[in-house]
Amino acid sequence: MAFDSHDDLFALYVEFLVEGTAPMRRVAVWELGRLGDPRGAEHLMRAITEDPDWECRHYAIMALANVGGPQEAERLQELVTCGYLSADGQDPPGPLPEGLREHLAQDMERTAQCCAGGVPRPTTARDEHGEWWRRGPGRQESGVRSQKPEERQ
Repeated sequence: MAFDSHDDLFALYVEFLVEGTAPMRRVAVWELGRLGDPRGAEHLMRAITEDPDWECRHYAIMALANVGGPQEAERLQELVTCGYLSADGQDPPGPLPEGLREHLAQDMERTAQCCAGGVPRPTTARDEHGEWWRRGPGRQESGVRSQKPEERQ
């Protein structure tokens, strides 16, 4: 199947968000961020708040840093304030996996800063965070599973 345009890819990723398996949805949110199309922001916010898979939500948070604006920055801050990362598991995906809460909080803060224009978007940042983002989650680096810079030994 050939895709003739950016719009075709955009439509495919949005379709994956609605009809795809969890791994397909993870790819879809990541690629929506890589496309850099602001239209993706509403779909990413929906994934952040409604997807039943925490890993997909996490990828959507990261991807939003490339396409979101001030509205998304405010919405992320509201989510944190309203207990989005609470331990009680009241959100549809249930309790957060052990150790993910702090990591998500940091990523949500960074994404909100990007959306508000306070720091460069990951695709343009020339720091280690930008390099990690451009490689993508789980991609290999020198034979070691990709990690955030502070987690590398």
